[in-house]
Amino acid sequence: MKQIKYICLLVVALAIFLSCKKKNNFYEVGFQQTVLIKPIADTLIVLDDENLNTLIGFEYFSKRAHVDYNLILGTNLALTENRKVVSAGVSEKYYITHFKLDSLLNTMNIAPGTQAAIYWTVQAKNPEFSRTEEARKLNIQRFGRRSITPEGVSWTLDNSKSDEFNELDPGKWSNAPLWYYGGVTGDFAFKSGNTTVSGGIVSIMAKKEDHQNLPDPNVLRHYTAGCLKSKFEVGGNTYIEVRAKMIKSLANVCAAIWISDEPVLEKSPNIEIDIQETKDADDQPHLLNSSLLTWPKPGNGNTVPGSKNYYFSSGLDEDFHLYGLERRNGKLKFYLDGVLYWEWDAAATPEFVTQLRPIIFSIEGHAGVPVSEHLPSDFQIDWVRVYNAN
Repeated sequence: MKQIKYICLLVVALAIFLSCKKKNNFYEVGFQQTVLIKPIADTLIVLDDENLNTLIGFEYFSKRAHVDYNLILGTNLALTENRKVVSAGVSEKYYITHFKLDSLLNTMNIAPGTQAAIYWTVQAKNPEFSRTEEARKLNIQRFGRRSITPEGVSWTLDNSKSDEFNELDPGKWSNAPLWYYGGVTGDFAFKSGNTTVSGGIVSIMAKKEDHQNLPDPNVLRHYTAGCLKSKFEVGGNTYIEVRAKMIKSLANVCAAIWISDEPVLEKSPNIEIDIQETKDADDQPHLLNSSLLTWPKPGNGNTVPGSKNYYFSSGLDEDFHLYGLERRNGKLKFYLDGVLYWEWDAAATPEFVTQLRPIIFSIEGHAGVPVSEHLPSDFQIDWVRVYNAN
């Protein structure tokens, strides 16, 4: 009986030994090549602006398990021109929405509504684990310049209060310093020359340079800021949409999208709606900060009846996003890329919905001391679109 038992154990041990000697057709250790799978070369991808969350999958495979990858995009085969690096994680599939891919293409200098060739590959973050020499060409049709208006109501674009910024229209906008005493905000002095338009984009700059707007040593600042204020005003039953990219986070500079005006007694409570302010730019570039203020009497301080922090999945300085404000039916609704993130009932202060206010874009001094080595840097505006509810 013992002999039979020993023979059985020997057979089992031999079977295990032989199975270990066989080649593993799945995962192995050591360096292993990465193979691109999908999309295949020369695939045509038409981005659908009616279905922004449609997913595009990038697939690849390596016999080395748990490889952490970057997805690499570029406009030449060597992937050196307009190069973009996106962390893809350890999965062998990386999915990206049509909206996100279109936003990346915008930063790669591919014009809206056009078809262009780009190249893609993946790169192991640790090249000792895996790599590939292959890059594949894709043909991609970008969105047109599409807005995302709130559902449930018919909207009409008000061209007199909208701008695609093919030029700086002096009939619609002023880049003069804002009304603050001495034209200063924190460490910055406003300077008209810091706001320019080129290639359909408004650039609102922050720079390291001395400037003062009055012959008063108390308003001398060592940094300058741009601003842009509309000459038109927007009231209720409207939707304001701004496509913008925040200033580089490492500069630690506050960029602001807001509606307000210089407080005057006859317009009390002088409402201010901050659609977005990057108050903690260097530490939390993914944080969207919206707030509501009133200025009941000039020079007497303000009240803050409401505020909201909303955390986005990536830095708001990395790409353009759609910032939206709906003022209608006694409520304020705030949107980012078409997603409602805050709703506020204005029953206590109906002027938040009804009061006419200009639109303002500005660099502000609310983030603390700027980081000089990351200046100059700019806050960019692609468009302003104002819609009226029918």
